[in-house]
Amino acid sequence: MALAAVMSLSACGDDDAPQPAHTYAIPTPGPTSSTPVTSGPSATPTPGPVPAAARADSEAGAKAFVRFYFDRLNMAVRYPEGAWLQGLATANCRFCRSNDDVQADLRRRHLHVRADVFSVPGIEPLPFSTRVDRAFQITVIEKGAVIVNAQGNVTKREPDDGEWAEILVTRRAGAWLVDDFREIKPS
Repeated sequence: MALAAVMSLSACGDDDAPQPAHTYAIPTPGPTSSTPVTSGPSATPTPGPVPAAARADSEAGAKAFVRFYFDRLNMAVRYPEGAWLQGLATANCRFCRSNDDVQADLRRRHLHVRADVFSVPGIEPLPFSTRVDRAFQITVIEKGAVIVNAQGNVTKREPDDGEWAEILVTRRAGAWLVDDFREIKPS
C-alpha cells in the first residue's frame, strides 16, 4: 500500500495504552487563502481554511477536496504538531483515523517526514456517485518518505510506491468530508 511506509510507524509503537476516541468537527468555510501562516523561520505552520475550490458543491469541488485532503496529509506527517486533519473526515473513515494515529505517533516520538510524500495525479469519478456522495478512483503516489528525528537525523527511508484506491467523500453541512478509502488490489 502506498501509505504503508509512513503508516507503519504506528504499528511499531512502544505505547500500548488505549487511545482516546476520535471526534471530527465539520470544517467551517473561511477565507479562500489556504497558505499556512508561520511565526518564524523554524515555526510550525498552522492549517489554513479549506480553499473555496474544495468547498464547491460540485464534482469539481469534491475532486479539489480529495487533493486538499492529501495535501493536508502531507502537512500532518511533515509537521505532526499541527491539527492538519481535524474536521476533514466522518467518524466512519477508518483510513482517516489511522492517519490521525500516525500523526500522533510521529508527534509522540518527535519524528517527522522531511518533505511532501503523497500526490494524487489521477482522479476519476465512479459511476455510483451521487450529488451528496462522490466516489472516485484515484492514483496515490508516495515519494520515498525520509523520516527524521528532532535533530534532523534520518531514522528511516522508504522506497517510492504507488497504488490505486477508491475514495468516497460526502457532503455534510456545506462541506466535503472523507467517508471511506479502500486500496484496489491489482487483478
